[in-house]
Amino acid sequence: MRRMETIADWIDSATRKIGEGVSYLFLPMVAIPLTEVTLRYVFNSPTIWAWDVNVQLQAILVSLGGAYVFLSGRFIVVDVLVARLSRRSKMKLELATSVVGFFAIGMLTWLGAKKAWQAWLLREHSFSNWAPAVYPLRFLVLFGFFLLLLQLISSFCHTLATVMGEGESSAAAKHPTEAE
Repeated sequence: MRRMETIADWIDSATRKIGEGVSYLFLPMVAIPLTEVTLRYVFNSPTIWAWDVNVQLQAILVSLGGAYVFLSGRFIVVDVLVARLSRRSKMKLELATSVVGFFAIGMLTWLGAKKAWQAWLLREHSFSNWAPAVYPLRFLVLFGFFLLLLQLISSFCHTLATVMGEGESSAAAKHPTEAE
């Protein structure tokens, strides 16, 4: 069980580093439209790349940031009924519902892999005037799905260790439902 928690801790650490690093994409996502508006309306010289770059940056931010949001427990949760359960019952319910998460994120990862491979084979490009390559972005989105799947596994391991009574102290500090 300890080895499982060590691996889960490593996944958490990697997710945290990637999520914090990707968060800096907000800076160019603000600077690019500001530059575009200035060039368009002040200098009457619009760009053809600004929109495409911002869309790609947003896709990277959302896909690679999803696992970090899950790790930090900042996703939206509607817990009208679950709030009344004991901590242990919440965790048991989370273990049971993780199966749905594994299936959903597993399917997204599988479909993302097929789409990325297809885009690679076709050397897919955007349909805009600038027409940047899309296939590298598809692989980054696939990596984001995979990272989210790993984070779901990590959360499952921490929760399982807590329910089994072996990871009470470390898992309680990391567990998203404990941030309430």
